Amino acid sequence: MLQLQCPRCGTIATKGDPGFPQCRRCGEYLKKCKYCLSFDRKIWECTDLHVPAVELEDGRTTRRVKEPNAITSCRYYDSRLLVIEKPPSYPQYALRFMLLLAPLVGLALLTTLIAIRLVSWSVAEVGPKQMRLGVIHSQEVDNGIPMTMYLRVTNLDQWKNEAAVIRIPQRFFRTFKLLRFSPVPDDMFISGTGRYFRYRKIPPNTFTLIEMTVMPTRVGVHWVDIALYSDDGMLLEKKRCQFTTL
Repeated sequence: MLQLQCPRCGTIATKGDPGFPQCRRCGEYLKKCKYCLSFDRKIWECTDLHVPAVELEDGRTTRRVKEPNAITSCRYYDSRLLVIEKPPSYPQYALRFMLLLAPLVGLALLTTLIAIRLVSWSVAEVGPKQMRLGVIHSQEVDNGIPMTMYLRVTNLDQWKNEAAVIRIPQRFFRTFKLLRFSPVPDDMFISGTGRYFRYRKIPPNTFTLIEMTVMPTRVGVHWVDIALYSDDGMLLEKKRCQFTTL
């Protein structure tokens, strides 16, 4: 469901409400050029190439917005006030059902593990990867102002170097423009819905502090899951972060 957050009073306006897209609290109209992602506030110009340009007398073309505060009916309008909703949680009845099934599932898993142990007795045991992920960030940030997040990847192994792969959903970068990622990863690639940053060597018994600078492009509340994987694709840890852009 489409929801827009009023930049004046913070009220959430939902499509279908009376008067939408006008804020029911302060009356601010939420569909204006200045609230569009394509509006460049420094030069008062539209950056969407689909919008027809106006030819000037000297032959140059421009998409200058004469009145950003005016109400717009542009078909290419893409609001920066869009609210990204928090993923829904399981209802209580579903959790109760899962709790009732937990003992049966646990018994089945235990039986399976015993069977695997008997069959694969000659295979050497491998412990879990000794890697940890920490994320430090501001919970409230100003829209259009760069912010820096700190990702701390720790190798708890006493002797071996470990590779680390950080996954960040692609949708995060549609709302937050990536400006800097330091130190530069050894590999960076996109697969499915995620963007991956790979570091081949995290020294033993220490940590690597990664700085990621991004610039928010939309006002609202945003959620992102940042995950740490081993080099062989095993999920080691996941952190959920919430941002409120003003």
